[in-house]
Amino acid sequence: MPGDSPTVRLAAPERRKLILEAARRVFIQSGLGGSRVREISAEAGINEALLYRHFSSKEEMFEAAIAEPLEEGVKQLIKLAADAEMYVGTGEPHRDWIAGIVTTLLEVMVDLAPLFGVVLFADPERGMAFYNGHMVPAMDAMTDAINATDELWEHSDFDARLITVSVLGTCLVLALDHRFGGSLLQDRDVTMKAFTDNLFDGLAPRGL
Repeated sequence: MPGDSPTVRLAAPERRKLILEAARRVFIQSGLGGSRVREISAEAGINEALLYRHFSSKEEMFEAAIAEPLEEGVKQLIKLAADAEMYVGTGEPHRDWIAGIVTTLLEVMVDLAPLFGVVLFADPERGMAFYNGHMVPAMDAMTDAINATDELWEHSDFDARLITVSVLGTCLVLALDHRFGGSLLQDRDVTMKAFTDNLFDGLAPRGL
């Protein structure tokens, strides 16, 4: 039975967390429009009256269960780009450093993959607002971080925006493959090393 036993009394924060976990499962399965409060309360193992003590509406639950975690995840992407500035001026980029950035990005994408579909595709208006308000700034920050190191190492010409899209897109597809039972991340370390090697060597100086 989803949720906690009716005989167990939970503190308000724990109860709220339980409701949000149940709501997230229901929203991921049915989307905002296809979900019902009674489905969420049943998934959480509580009655609707108790659920409404914590959330005033289905939309409020959606914001807390889906939109806010997704926004936090995108903030992590922006922080990855901001942290790259610390590397500027320290010499040639190290392959291990790049591999660490890409691996962290993948971990964020694995967490976000179930949420993207709910926000970006289930509701076109909400999806457009989220993409333009959150994803585009994240891509801008990552592109700026790449451009900031451009003169610090020898490389062939490349488009920083396309590199950003390539890395984000690859990590997202790997995350989706993992979510749906694929084998691309069966050995995550090997896969990410191969991807990093391909990315890094693809930017090698001409003539090498």
